[in-house]
Amino acid sequence: MLINSKRTNLILWVALCLLLSSATVMATDWPRFHADNANSGVTADSGPESDNVVWRFVNRDRGQFKAPPAVVEGNVYAADDDGYIYCFDAADGSIIWEGQLYGSFKQSGPCVDSVNRKVYIANTSGVLYCLNMDGSSNSTAEVLWSYDSEKSYPSTPVLDGSNVIFAADNWLFSLDQFGSLLWRFFSDAGDYIRNSPAIHNGFLYISSDRVEAFCIDLLDPLSNDSNGNDIIEGEIPSEYEWKYEDFGGWSSPCIETNINNDTYLYVARATGAVNDAGVVRINIDENPPTQGAHYVSDGQVWGTPAVYGGNVYFGDNGGKFYHYTQSGSTPDWTYDTEEQVQSSAIVTTGNNHSLVYFTANDFDMHCFRAFGDDGEVPPGPIIKWIDDQHCFTNQSPAAVDGILYCGGSWHDFLAYGPTASNNATTNAVCPSTGEVLNLTVSSTSVLDPGPYTTPHTFVGDVNEFTPTIPVDITIEAAPAGYVFERWSTGDTSNILNVENGGAYTAYYKPTPLTDTDEDWIDDADDNCIDMFNPDQGDADGDGIGDACEGPSVDSDHDGQITLVDFAAFAQRWLDILVPECWEYATFCHGDANGDGTVDEADMQILNDARADAGTSSYPDFQYNPCADFNKDGIVDPDDIQTLSDNFGTTPDPNCMTPGDWPVVIY
Repeated sequence: MLINSKRTNLILWVALCLLLSSATVMATDWPRFHADNANSGVTADSGPESDNVVWRFVNRDRGQFKAPPAVVEGNVYAADDDGYIYCFDAADGSIIWEGQLYGSFKQSGPCVDSVNRKVYIANTSGVLYCLNMDGSSNSTAEVLWSYDSEKSYPSTPVLDGSNVIFAADNWLFSLDQFGSLLWRFFSDAGDYIRNSPAIHNGFLYISSDRVEAFCIDLLDPLSNDSNGNDIIEGEIPSEYEWKYEDFGGWSSPCIETNINNDTYLYVARATGAVNDAGVVRINIDENPPTQGAHYVSDGQVWGTPAVYGGNVYFGDNGGKFYHYTQSGSTPDWTYDTEEQVQSSAIVTTGNNHSLVYFTANDFDMHCFRAFGDDGEVPPGPIIKWIDDQHCFTNQSPAAVDGILYCGGSWHDFLAYGPTASNNATTNAVCPSTGEVLNLTVSSTSVLDPGPYTTPHTFVGDVNEFTPTIPVDITIEAAPAGYVFERWSTGDTSNILNVENGGAYTAYYKPTPLTDTDEDWIDDADDNCIDMFNPDQGDADGDGIGDACEGPSVDSDHDGQITLVDFAAFAQRWLDILVPECWEYATFCHGDANGDGTVDEADMQILNDARADAGTSSYPDFQYNPCADFNKDGIVDPDDIQTLSDNFGTTPDPNCMTPGDWPVVIY
């Protein structure tokens, strides 16, 4: 339902928007999530047509790369959920600079401003960092400034000229390039804003988790408060350019321009009802904007769609991936991944055949042919390749100059690219240490059958003899203490059929009798058997790993207790004192599991937390903070009354944030 609309001077609007960030940028850089300010997910560059891994960065003792990467000027910017940010050389994966920031990066990826030489990224605690794009003189990350929004779970920032905008909780924040707050905007759209805004022609488009999609005029976004400051707080629907109910979700809005001389906004539909979920197209050139086609899906859409040439690509949480034509009421084809599809699809258009890429919850990276050069859509999905067990589930990859970049499921970061024309190199690497292994290998090549020792290159010089490819490479023996695990292609057989040139890596792991925590360390040698600790850290040298003794007060192990250690110490306590369930918007009404409804599931959580004792309080083993609706440290009749008062309802999301409640020290 259209809530509010106002007429805009389109001539002035178009003239001024040239000074602001534009929509789809068909360029060789990928400066932020989903390619550009329009969240188009489309690039004029080519993408890899095979799952050949050009380079791989292994990050075993740190976090996973869950946030989307950026690629600008031959450098890759990526961050992990341990708070580390990296700048890699896009060609070979070597580290140009790196650094650890405070917090964790799970949703917000880097946003690169190459004009002002800055990188923006926000941690899960709502702190926006501005870094020097080129790093410091000693190859470390250089933080220029930071801004604490005092909110949580921000999305990838977006550039508005030289200014930066990001969302966190129910808020939007705009800052200049020096870190000064220009304005902040509170959305009364209900649920949190967890997706990344899109900007087109001076307007910002965003949606909340389940309730609404809305638009803000960036040329005149706010009215002054009583002190003359451009800051809005509270529910002010008159400040919306327009607002639609029943749209939104975790999916970010996507904009496609120049289709039938119109501009379309694509946004997920919030509901999961049959024939009601999917993606909706809105014509945003019309005043007021009008809803057009509804691309129906079986399940909810969590990833951002990719739209190119009138073709729409997206997946759902039921395990299906869809291709619609712009005007189609039924999908041209669907593909069943048998796993949820949380990632945002992207499209490369520089190949002979445009390609679409996405990941599924089984960590598979999928590459499909999108459609032919003549625009003819195939009758079904044409699979180019599927790489098993590599890319992170909700990862939205980046594609630049024929290379696809994404975070891996093995605490690693990957670059897929084309293979060499006539040469094939095989080597052996232990993934837990990066150690290059000397391995005895033979092949079916008549010219180069082996046996030989890795690393080894098959040379196919067409001026001298017929190339040695295709060829089968067979692993004959592994070094003592290791066992073959898989090839870089995902194949687990010891015989690999090589049909294209390139690098083929065999990965090995130690041969433990038992490896309970799967950290590649045999239990007999592991100083902490039940906790994943591949670094085997033992700060006090007592033979018991730090992971089993709990975190050291000296968090950076420099022999001194400083403010750095205190910050890490305080964060660990905050994680305990403010459980995640306390951040649910409807928690205070008895919604223990945060699904928006007070029902039997919440009653069960409360019942389990009060088992036997009738009441329970921290640190009783049965105490569950998700059943402690008033956050007083005890699950008691007061919490029963809260659930009873709201049972069977879908309460308004008006709980206070954790910072608004009295902190309970257990």
